[in-house]
Amino acid sequence: MIYDHMSVIGLGTIGSKLIVYLLVKGVSITAYTRSDVKSKHAYIYSILTKKYPENADNLIGKLLITNDINTLKDINIIFDATYEDYYVKEKLYGLLKEILDKDSIIATTTSSLDLNKLENFCNPLTLIGFHVFNPPDKMRLLEINLPAKPTIDIDVFVQNIQQLMNDKEFVFIPRIQGYICNRLLFIYINAAFNYHQSTGISISDIDKAMELGTNVPMGPFRLSDYIGNDVTLSILEQFHKELGDETYKPADLIVKMVNEGSLGRKAGRGFYAY
Repeated sequence: MIYDHMSVIGLGTIGSKLIVYLLVKGVSITAYTRSDVKSKHAYIYSILTKKYPENADNLIGKLLITNDINTLKDINIIFDATYEDYYVKEKLYGLLKEILDKDSIIATTTSSLDLNKLENFCNPLTLIGFHVFNPPDKMRLLEINLPAKPTIDIDVFVQNIQQLMNDKEFVFIPRIQGYICNRLLFIYINAAFNYHQSTGISISDIDKAMELGTNVPMGPFRLSDYIGNDVTLSILEQFHKELGDETYKPADLIVKMVNEGSLGRKAGRGFYAY
């Protein structure tokens, strides 16, 4: 395998679980975080011990977590799993420009930001949209957003990442904001919010109907709780603002839920109690 050492920046839910997935695939990881290194290390180790108890110690030995971004200077594959915000990305990519080779590949896990705008902050020829789904070890889809004119290094990366992640199906799309899934999914979720408000049909009945009638594992309200209602609102706002499409205008219901702190599973309460 050409890429046996990669970096992950941003150790939230996606970043941490992506690390676990890559470690199991045999990749050594240097992870950068601005948060407490020990707590992040303990969190990832807890995932490993739960899922791979017999191999957890060996796997965690392939992970280095650091607060020093200069530690990444010799790594050519960087997964950016930082917060979905242009300012955060601009600041990070500025730091990476100073230490990385110009041909180093940045694969961002952003699911809602416009990659055409992110290209302004880095080498546009080596920026990839890499929409990984949670949890990475179970979800089979990867949406890949490539530059208009991929370099040879990008072609090699794609070939090798497909070999490495051979348990996944890859869908390649041009520089379209929100890929396929999010552009369609959040219309559906937002429509469910408005539908509940306009009809008075209960949240549980709407979820039950969609789960049993369309064979999805979670109805739209349960799914928003799983995603995080604050994340749902943020993505809807992002799409509404940047695409100018009224179907993404956040329903009053999701705004109310977030203002009340009913953020979903991570908060212990959302459309359902957890």
